[in-house]
Amino acid sequence: MAKQPFAKRWGVNLISSSYAGALAFLFIILLRAIAVQISPPPNYRETYPDVSTEIACQAEGGSWRITADKPTPRVPADSLAPQGYCQGPLTFEKERDAQDDASRAVTLIVFAIGGTLAAAAGIKLQHLKAVPLGLLLGGLLSFFVATMQVWQLSAGLGRLITITVLFIGLSAFGYHTFNREE
Repeated sequence: MAKQPFAKRWGVNLISSSYAGALAFLFIILLRAIAVQISPPPNYRETYPDVSTEIACQAEGGSWRITADKPTPRVPADSLAPQGYCQGPLTFEKERDAQDDASRAVTLIVFAIGGTLAAAAGIKLQHLKAVPLGLLLGGLLSFFVATMQVWQLSAGLGRLITITVLFIGLSAFGYHTFNREE
């Protein structure tokens, strides 16, 4: 079999790699769309409730705090009135944070399952040209997104354990997948 010219091989590799990258990113967008349909993230464009008075603050679940301003040389101390402010977290903020955590947890699960299925399909379909590479790349990218969700949901030792397990797992997967004798 004659060897293809360098330019033709380079063009074929570029096209198949581009196809694999496009397939991987489309897979990530698909997983994100599924996660949003299951548990949408909170709407950060909602108007913040009016908490400018003590009654309104307490109705929203906050606590009203009063501070006395310090007199300055230009303002006499007897003309300063105590100023109040609302300290949260408000019920509005608590509900939004709970919805955000639930959305992150669903995103983690969807991306972890989707990444596993894509990686398994990429291994099974190795006889095809660019499809397995796209699926493997999509699986790895979805594991990256899932790792970021774990990073935001857990703290301290949970992060370290999760990152260590994912690093060892992906290293073993890469060794098993790409270190085969053809």
